[in-house]
Amino acid sequence: MTRRRALLLLGLAGLPAVVLAAISAGAGQVLETTNFDAVNAVSYVNAAQCAGTEPVHLEWNVQAGSTTTGTYKIYASNQQPTAATGTTTVFCAEQDVPNATPTPVVANQVDSATVSSAVQDKDVSGATIASAVQYGCDAANEGKALWICSHLFNDSGTRIAAATGKFLFQVTAPPAPVGVRASAGDSALQVNWTAGTDGATVDHYVVTATPVGSTTVAASSGRITGTSTRLRGLVNGTEYTVSVVAFSKGGNPSAAGTATGTPVQVEDFWSWYKLQGGTEQGGCASGSGGLAALAGVAALLVLRRRRK
Repeated sequence: MTRRRALLLLGLAGLPAVVLAAISAGAGQVLETTNFDAVNAVSYVNAAQCAGTEPVHLEWNVQAGSTTTGTYKIYASNQQPTAATGTTTVFCAEQDVPNATPTPVVANQVDSATVSSAVQDKDVSGATIASAVQYGCDAANEGKALWICSHLFNDSGTRIAAATGKFLFQVTAPPAPVGVRASAGDSALQVNWTAGTDGATVDHYVVTATPVGSTTVAASSGRITGTSTRLRGLVNGTEYTVSVVAFSKGGNPSAAGTATGTPVQVEDFWSWYKLQGGTEQGGCASGSGGLAALAGVAALLVLRRRRK
């Protein structure tokens, strides 16, 4: 799946806020560049990451010149970070507090990194994060929140700054698309489907076409938020398996809905027009999809024939 990266913008006490180009976030915020929920300002730990088969990719930035030495310690906690006494910088809890009120604090260090540059990144095990906050990778923990913090310690061992981010466990797959249909077009397939039910909320779909008997994808839609798309650049007369997969915001894939279809070459301009998605308007069909469009198609097909 697409590499997921979380950007931790590190604000040092007493220094100006750090804002990266093309990132509209203030100091101390966490942004996930591919699966970030901008409305609720949260990142995700999905099923594959929770199980430890994929890492959680963290990246954080310290303002140039602020420090070049020291150590980052990365913590995960089930409690929202709080401000340290006498400062406005918030920190994750760094150890378990079993008798905390109103609920126990469950927090542990999950990784560390030596300061080496203004921009730092780290692959952290999702399984380690889950263990640190004592969350299982099952539906019982769907939607539970946790916080990940990168704490900066100087060479003297003093904690001087933190970047924090809220994450949600999203380990449930969305429902598989149903009723997939692949209609023939000229060097194309028009694909339609219906959203399934009973599962996580669908964020987007990805549609692919693969020649029957092959494992090489011939065409892919990219991210689709509707329930139809057109796959172009296919070979007429070749049968394709069309696969439609739904993805949750956290990147969990559904089972695939599939169909087969074969693009068809046509020479008659009315057939070509219909295969490209055109519809009869009635009467003289004088609308934008009518005679004017047909005239353009006819001219195109005449040019095709002359070039043969």
